[in-house]
Amino acid sequence: MATNQLVVARVRSTLCYFQIVSKVAQLTWIDGDGPVLRSNAQLKFATGKKDQQCEIFPANRGELEVLFNEPQRAHIAPGQSAVFYLGAQCLGGGIIV
Repeated sequence: MATNQLVVARVRSTLCYFQIVSKVAQLTWIDGDGPVLRSNAQLKFATGKKDQQCEIFPANRGELEVLFNEPQRAHIAPGQSAVFYLGAQCLGGGIIV
């Protein structure tokens, strides 16, 4: 939307359909603070989807940057909730931007 472009591609034949980085805002942390440094976590972003291994680290303007261990299909969309875990422990979450 920022460049007013629509990209059309065959799903099975293009890497532009996959993401390795995402940002999360409107964060709420169980411990009240959240990560200060780069940390390993699992991200749950959709009901019924497998938790995704990732690294999380603070970004600008109170956002969190998420670096996935494996590229994720483009069904990660702005406005979805993102919940972070470390094993069975819920760390907190926010909204994907």
